[in-house]
Amino acid sequence: MKFIFPLFTSLLYLKANNAFTPTRTHNTRTPRQKNSLLFSSSNDSYPSSQYQQLTDQNGVPIDTKKGVPAFPQQTPHSGCHYTDSHDEALKKEKLWGKLRRSNIPIIGRSQNKRRFMEGWYYRVTLPDTRESFAFIFSIEDPHSKKKHSDPSVSKSPYTLSCCQIMGPDDSYLIKSDKRDTIYWSWKNSQGLGCTFEYFDENHEPTTAMSPEKFRSDVKTGFQMLPFSLQGKIEGHDGIKGGLFNDNNELETEYCSWDLDITPQCGWGGDSNSLKQYSTAGWLASYPVFEPHWQITMALARASGTITWKGKTYNFKDMPFYAEKNWGGAFPIKWYWVQCNSFIDQPNLAVTAGGGTRKLPFLGTTEDLGMVGVHYEGVFYEAVPWTGTMSWKCAEWGEWILTGRCTEGPRKFEVELSTKCSAPGVKLRAPVQNGMQFMCRDSFYGECTLSLYELVYDSQTKEYTRGELIVDKARSDTAAVEIGGGPWWDTWEGKSKMKNPARGLVKLPYVFQNAKRKITNVFTK
Repeated sequence: MKFIFPLFTSLLYLKANNAFTPTRTHNTRTPRQKNSLLFSSSNDSYPSSQYQQLTDQNGVPIDTKKGVPAFPQQTPHSGCHYTDSHDEALKKEKLWGKLRRSNIPIIGRSQNKRRFMEGWYYRVTLPDTRESFAFIFSIEDPHSKKKHSDPSVSKSPYTLSCCQIMGPDDSYLIKSDKRDTIYWSWKNSQGLGCTFEYFDENHEPTTAMSPEKFRSDVKTGFQMLPFSLQGKIEGHDGIKGGLFNDNNELETEYCSWDLDITPQCGWGGDSNSLKQYSTAGWLASYPVFEPHWQITMALARASGTITWKGKTYNFKDMPFYAEKNWGGAFPIKWYWVQCNSFIDQPNLAVTAGGGTRKLPFLGTTEDLGMVGVHYEGVFYEAVPWTGTMSWKCAEWGEWILTGRCTEGPRKFEVELSTKCSAPGVKLRAPVQNGMQFMCRDSFYGECTLSLYELVYDSQTKEYTRGELIVDKARSDTAAVEIGGGPWWDTWEGKSKMKNPARGLVKLPYVFQNAKRKITNVFTK
């Protein structure tokens, strides 16, 4: 990612909640209907028995019930993983919540004592003008019991609520606050926000608001709901200044955004099952192989207004992307490419990432990577436990990624080549000693993607390319990133997942293949 590192973490495969495919009314080209991941945001498009109303009787946005998605393509881990530290949440907290925030062994959350961060990345792309915006929100060390250098302070020195915005020409604004009690998040669906300042100084701290109330009550802050993204900040140049604009010494710029979001693709789905998957695997629910990574919207559409440094952008149905990271460990080195704005390919999206991770208990590291493609409602995932994935990434300017899947019901090969001549901008990411410059990003990647079917040659006993599924789809608005290090020269690598992890990862595929064979026997 962008603010936080799209480090490919646990790489473990998990089937999650069922997704549904209501009729789509969006005005992009209609994909093959049987594989469609696209749907309308109209209430009539949702099976009423499956989706909860997202507001209470007073019109206040509310979280969904546990196990009930806010929309068909909601992915696992859309809700927050930290214990909400907002003032309003603490007022409503019951005994069990207080125990969870305690230092009681087993019951109390370990994140109270160790470094912990959770971050969200949202990107909207305006392909016609080659302009993009990324809204990057994060919270660090909420409810932390970590000792502070100042004995009178019980919080961690790294406790932080932060908003970073990357705009056209790879420009960068930041707004941060040391209070974790102004940041809120939902547990079951993608709802989060932070109010730095209300228009009324006596305004009671609150969490989710209707879009109308947010506009009228919030002077500076942001909020993300399942179908909207809003915010207003007065931030300073993130390159020239630090995390905070102490004593208002730095010139500030105003940025506001008010978007309606129509989700289209989460992470997963195919012609037989439209289930959504955990990008980071089943261990993403536990503090193992951190930091974790989840793509929550590989493709969506955004309509609305953004005001950036005195210029207002109005747009409709532009490509939108969302992902998140969380955990208590931090990455070593990584790369990342994302694009859902291909020329003449409105239903094509790719996210690729990888890097070096630490192995728990062993004290060693391993290099892993993946490429995930959504095309016309079909999900193609190239990961090391079902095939191979390799990369060649320069210290800046070139990302060449290749993935092959030779196990499971769909065999394919994907090639993704991206170059970037823009210098990019340095962004901050959470590391062991707080939010630091750790990555370099740009919105001006020029990428080409090709996707091939693989067929098995019984004579050579190898897989060879068959039907060409996507023929050199192009875009000049790919987002690219490198992070961590060191980056002394070009990094060439190949995913090597070590046993026993690789064997465990393949278990779902073993069960799937067995189930498929049994089904074929009884249906003949």
